[in-house]
Amino acid sequence: MNGRMIAVGALLLMLTSVSCGKSVAIGPLSPGTPGTPNSPGGEGNQTGTDQSGQCAPVQWTFNQPSSSSSTFADVLFVVDTSPSMTPKRSKIASQISALTSSFPSNVDTKIGVMLAHGGASPYSGQLFSAPGTPLVLDTAVHSPAVIQSSLQQTLSMDVADYDLANGEMLLYSMTKSLDSDHLSGIQSAGFYRPEAALGVVYVTDENDECFPPELNGFTTFPDYAVSIAGTEIPAFNMYCTGPGLTASNWPQVAFAKLAALKGSMPIALGGVNHYDPTKVPQGPDLEDAIGHGILEHLNMTPNNVKIEITADSYEPGLGALGNIVASQLVLRTVFTLPGSDSISQNSVTVQVDGTKVGSTFNPSSRTVGIQSQDAGKSGSVVVISACKA
Repeated sequence: MNGRMIAVGALLLMLTSVSCGKSVAIGPLSPGTPGTPNSPGGEGNQTGTDQSGQCAPVQWTFNQPSSSSSTFADVLFVVDTSPSMTPKRSKIASQISALTSSFPSNVDTKIGVMLAHGGASPYSGQLFSAPGTPLVLDTAVHSPAVIQSSLQQTLSMDVADYDLANGEMLLYSMTKSLDSDHLSGIQSAGFYRPEAALGVVYVTDENDECFPPELNGFTTFPDYAVSIAGTEIPAFNMYCTGPGLTASNWPQVAFAKLAALKGSMPIALGGVNHYDPTKVPQGPDLEDAIGHGILEHLNMTPNNVKIEITADSYEPGLGALGNIVASQLVLRTVFTLPGSDSISQNSVTVQVDGTKVGSTFNPSSRTVGIQSQDAGKSGSVVVISACKA
């Protein structure tokens, strides 16, 4: 895109190789009232109304892991490839130690890079690395110097996407990588490991092209900037439409695919983009704007970090993202509810060791999130209650 660039995507999430137990039980409860854990039962999704007219919710019970001897994390950078983003992509690589040093020494971390290219590009939905550098960087194999140098080379490359997509389709490329024909090759390369937590960091200086701001009620700067070449809506129509897809649901669709891939493993999301309206530059050759689409996607989980792309240093944000990952090495903060029945969003409640805690619920992925400080301790019992919609 003329005079602009978006950059480096990417990063993080994690958890241990120990899985949490879960069971389902039924007990009378009014919507919005925390339930009392019943004895564990077989998985199911029954619900109804008792004679008093109260909701009889499903209750899912999860046990926090009691210990962890080894942990695994895959960190993916999804990067906009606009040339103007080159300095920002390179800055991420130079400060990557702020992220990796936040992990305990027993964490086996692998790092990959993906370009935000549209469907006409051979790089779309694929891992990418500079010539002569490893496709997947591994903290168990490569030294910190090799990791930083390799990322520096990869993230500093300007790889043009000559299609309408202009290298600005972060959510599209990431979700395409989860399709079976791409996933098998990526896993053969040692990434998207089933036993690893996943962290994804998106880097861009405007909105994601599968979430056009003007089609979501954002029509003025800095939430919206006119596409200089007029390619964004044509790119959306070419790649982002289809059964079950709309101009507004891509953030949810992308997160649901990640949740389906990882199952019981936690997910953390990061964004290096514009989220502070006072920091968005404006000019005749600029298309910088608030990172809509990416920001909505990050908000699908409480385990997210937003890093303002104009910040002098990315280290505090990358370190915070690493701390989120580290906090999930033993304690789960995101729980996927089994079953297929619709859940009443306002009825979802969470108790940790009998104490009600705040939570978020994503109905499209059936995931419930809690804050790290509310996750309890090793061996804690997490009970989630909800009513059928």
